[in-house]
Amino acid sequence: MSVVGHRLCLNPRAGAAGLRIYALLLISPKIFSNIENKTMKKKTLILGEKRQSGFTLIELMIVVAIIGILSAASIMSYMMARDKARVAACKMTLEAVKKGMEDYVSSFDQYPDDGGIETYADLKETLKDSVEFMPNQTCDDAIEYEADGMWYRLEARVYWMGGGKGGTTLILEMGELTEEPFF
Repeated sequence: MSVVGHRLCLNPRAGAAGLRIYALLLISPKIFSNIENKTMKKKTLILGEKRQSGFTLIELMIVVAIIGILSAASIMSYMMARDKARVAACKMTLEAVKKGMEDYVSSFDQYPDDGGIETYADLKETLKDSVEFMPNQTCDDAIEYEADGMWYRLEARVYWMGGGKGGTTLILEMGELTEEPFF
């Protein structure tokens, strides 16, 4: 290797660093002959053979941990969305029940008696002449129905299925639908 020239520069803006030295090394192109290039290539291959390619255990564990965190978050959001959809479906069903109750009262001058209604299927059977329910329209959770002829109250409890305790109580009382969470 031959050094053709060098240059020394002082930088006044260097501050605490003081002096910066820039060296310009110009290397003669004749240094790299064919023989030396072959030798360098062999050295590169030897070094390349020693180095193993692949991921370390720590890198793989970090990737698995990130995937686990993302999947847990997406599963929880999926469960919450499913629970909200169940509550919305039950609300739609209770809106149909409300229309059926109003039609029932206009036909029979009173609300259905509470003696025979313990499940949603019983309620559907009682109101079958008053309202046409869709085949998949249901509220599978337990209901409580009270009535005295001129007044009624229907409670449907939709339990959360996403791992949490509690749920939502939908209350249909005299045509008014309200929603209350329970724990």
